[in-house]
Amino acid sequence: MLTVLINNEPIDAAFEHEKTLNEIVASLERWLGERDLVCTAIEVDGQVIDPSNRVYLAERPVSSVQKISLTASPLALIEGENCVEIMHYLSRFGEALAGGSDEIYSPEAREGLRWVMGSIRLLAGLHHIDLESCPSRENSLAKIMFALEQGVLDLETSPSDVRHKERYREVLLQTLKPLTAQACEILLQVNKNIESNEDFAAQIEKLKKSFAQQAQAIETVASDLQTGKEVRALAQIQKTVVLLEEFVSLMEKMHRRSLINLDNIRSEDGEISEWLEKITHIGQEIIQAFDGKDNILLGDLFEYEIREEFKKASGFLDVVLREYMAGTIE
Repeated sequence: MLTVLINNEPIDAAFEHEKTLNEIVASLERWLGERDLVCTAIEVDGQVIDPSNRVYLAERPVSSVQKISLTASPLALIEGENCVEIMHYLSRFGEALAGGSDEIYSPEAREGLRWVMGSIRLLAGLHHIDLESCPSRENSLAKIMFALEQGVLDLETSPSDVRHKERYREVLLQTLKPLTAQACEILLQVNKNIESNEDFAAQIEKLKKSFAQQAQAIETVASDLQTGKEVRALAQIQKTVVLLEEFVSLMEKMHRRSLINLDNIRSEDGEISEWLEKITHIGQEIIQAFDGKDNILLGDLFEYEIREEFKKASGFLDVVLREYMAGTIE
């Protein structure tokens, strides 16, 4: 019998079709999402597991586990704390760079920069902030992060090479200050959004715009993965996953609050409930391929799956908006 704890409190959970821990965690995360909570830590029989390590979870059958414990926090709190951590990290990194510390070359420092940029993309995606045009298209935060990620990638090809280290330092001197300044503006906007009242109509319109923009951006993902432009491709892959998660999250939240009925929403492309299930599955496949560094599978998913499914998003969102507006008028 599997014992399930959330924030050290046992819950009465019935699992019927779940065969692996990954499926158990996915079910629990959906349950948490309905309560605007997010999983921040997992313990399996006393062993701490990274929540993002879905490969480990997928390899463990439910029958091999006695107890699973999840730690969960409000989504708004997590976003707010993440904003603070990003700025603290950039501040400490800036001090190390200015002081000539060799710590900036360490694997931990490079991984920290990746975490910062991944977190900024995640927060920007959740709050529909276009990094390609902040503060302008000529000097966008997206371009700064691209240059910095390329510098990190180049150093990792030969971490002890003096020339690579010098180039990496030059990139840091060029990008870290504008990254910090512009990240601050982005995170202030995120905090403002967290505190503001929800405007679902505005969120739907922003989501439509984001899908339209991303539909064009993903056209090159498959070819970029094949031609050595991995940094650009991986940035678009991350953004795509965030966008899909945001779509699913918004629909579930509106359905939960009885603002729309997902069971009744159809477009010329079919039922939205079936489409949401399909893109959720595709999103999980992308994450697994990303974690496994399977560029061939990633390319195929974007070439033959995501491109087609993205075209359907606008039609579904138009129907959702009409349903929502009709409900608010009544």
